Amino acid sequence: MPLTPEERKRAESYSQRPLLAVLATVNRDGSPQLTPVWYDFDGTYFNITTVDGRVKVRNLRRDSRAVLCVVDTTSGFGQPMIVRGRAEFTPEGAAEKFRSHARFYRGKDRAEPYATQTLARNPRLVLRITPERITFGG
Repeated sequence: MPLTPEERKRAESYSQRPLLAVLATVNRDGSPQLTPVWYDFDGTYFNITTVDGRVKVRNLRRDSRAVLCVVDTTSGFGQPMIVRGRAEFTPEGAAEKFRSHARFYRGKDRAEPYATQTLARNPRLVLRITPERITFGG
């Protein structure tokens, strides 16, 4: 189901600040697996970079359902944005997406050395979540 203009606008406002997200996937035994992640929202997809073979990648290749929870703790208790959707992977643009996330979350001065070192060790994939439902608040 496509996002409403209001949902898109609110999701974009969350992604304009360096708020960490928690990605939930489903383990083989049905239990939840949670991972803190950097993300961005491009108006269509919620984008995360990751390394192939990680638990979240194996889980999402088996069961593409994903939940992303972002909490804005800057305003007291915080208003969560909870995104439910389906995930897919692509290697295209993964290095630049990771560099972009590093600049956004770590700052320009610290981003490049960190990104270069990390990418040399671990090539990335872009994990794209297509939102099916977004809720705001508790």
